Amino acid sequence: MKFLSVLSLIFSAVGGQASFPTLETPPIGANITYRTHVCENFLEYAVGVADIRDALTGLNLTVGIVDQLNDVYIRFNEDGSINEESPGIFVVILDELARRGKFSWRDSFGRVLPPSHYGVNPINGASYSWTDVLHNAVQSYDFSFAEWVHNQERRELGISFPVGWYDASTILVQSSVRDKVKFDIMAFLRPFSNEVWAMICGVFVLSGILYWVIDKIANWGTENEVNSVLYDMFLATMTFTQHHMYWDPSGHGKRIFAFSASFWSLVLASAYTANLASFLVSQGQPDEIAKNLAEVEALGIPLCVRANAAVEASLNARYPNLNLVRDPEFEVIYSKLAQGDCGLLATRPFDFDQFRNDIDLNPECSLQWVGRPDNANKGGPATLVDTKNYCTSLITHVLEIHMNEMIDNGFIDQAWQAHLRNQSDHQCSDGGKEETKDVDGQYSLTVKEVGGIFVFHAGLGLLAILVALGEKFYSRHRDAKNDIFMASKEADLQLHEQDRSSQLRASAMTHYKSSADLQRIIQEQKRTSIVGKPRNVGGGLSITRRDSHVDDDIDYGEDVLETISSLQSEMEKLQNYVVEKRNRANREPGAGA
Repeated sequence: MKFLSVLSLIFSAVGGQASFPTLETPPIGANITYRTHVCENFLEYAVGVADIRDALTGLNLTVGIVDQLNDVYIRFNEDGSINEESPGIFVVILDELARRGKFSWRDSFGRVLPPSHYGVNPINGASYSWTDVLHNAVQSYDFSFAEWVHNQERRELGISFPVGWYDASTILVQSSVRDKVKFDIMAFLRPFSNEVWAMICGVFVLSGILYWVIDKIANWGTENEVNSVLYDMFLATMTFTQHHMYWDPSGHGKRIFAFSASFWSLVLASAYTANLASFLVSQGQPDEIAKNLAEVEALGIPLCVRANAAVEASLNARYPNLNLVRDPEFEVIYSKLAQGDCGLLATRPFDFDQFRNDIDLNPECSLQWVGRPDNANKGGPATLVDTKNYCTSLITHVLEIHMNEMIDNGFIDQAWQAHLRNQSDHQCSDGGKEETKDVDGQYSLTVKEVGGIFVFHAGLGLLAILVALGEKFYSRHRDAKNDIFMASKEADLQLHEQDRSSQLRASAMTHYKSSADLQRIIQEQKRTSIVGKPRNVGGGLSITRRDSHVDDDIDYGEDVLETISSLQSEMEKLQNYVVEKRNRANREPGAGA
């Protein structure tokens, strides 16, 4: 059995009979009260006879329970008694408060109805507000139980609020039909827009052509082979997979281009990877037209709100220029939101928890809480500040203690979750976002976001071309200068050889002339010498014709080098002959006389 049913059956068994409203809420301004005198209890606490926790022990307190006539927070049977099988969270919390505070309430409670039930204010003819209803309730009962929102206007009326159990912050709700989650085979292409994919493909082609041109320039005038354009396009395509295959950046132009292509692929691949995860499964996340009330006011977005309630009063005080679409009924304002009469709805988180599970108001779970809570606040029971006539302020303090304990030990949270499960089998968890991911930036990246890296790559590609051309022209200029230098050096060497050859020719001519003179002497000796008559040669050496072994075999060719060689040969022969002749003369007797 469900949590609420168990609790309600326990308390009804204790009571022993069905609980009917026994009090009727008086009209606003009737000055009728059912409050209990608790001044004696207050005195017992003041003198230390009673503990503050037990100061209400045994009392039958009167309670005004708000009934919005929608069976949301409290449910009645057709006979007017409380539905004990599913009484609603108000009854569950009240029963637990009574158990802890040792007081009773089921025999002395009345129903507090919405403002429309009380007509109009006879003084000004205006409709009553929920603040008017609250003020009348705390004047009529010991305390009123509901999700009464705490605000300054109500405090100034003398209304006191024990700690609240109800999240009464202001939130924004948006209605948008979501696509059902489905598999999308093309989801891997969604991180980039079609224009970006087209640019990427274009870069693959142009990068391949640019690298081929740079490679061609680098090998201009050589017999080195270069890759084909198609192969370089393949290399460019592979860079997007982070597999960089520009393995031969032998020149500065190639190096610049390889860096540009690698950096381009790094940025694009990183952006693609980061944006890919949220697109693997197609999601129908609606766009949030505004995330806070300030944006709603600035944009003039129609905002649905419950009329004459605390949320509307708070909005009017803090955002006076809001374009409000009002209606006193929850069902009506939620219907207006679904029909598009307003772009957003301002409500409280716990109210939203209720109505998002209403199959009639939210059949597709399309209601979504957008932005963050505004004006964080709580709601709960309320009492009248009274320390003199009825001493009702004592009730406030006792409720405060027990409500805090119920919040701290998790009773309130468990009761609220059980209440939501008991409301409907149609459950929309997380505001209708159970199948969506709240990922900021889930949209296809466009040229505006990633265009810069394309420009960067194009710029470096152009620079690579210019550097490659510059390198080539510099290389050709350097080679031309080297050729001129080598030609000049070769010319200098030729001049040096010519000078050396001239010197050799001059020396040869000198030897040639000396040889010619020697030849004339020899020829003259041949003509004038007498056979057997000695002749002094070279320091007393006597040479006869018979002794002369000088052969007349000198080759006086026209080639100077041959002439020199012949002269050297004849000179050696002559020297050998002279030495031999001297040695022979030294061996003969009387040679020294």
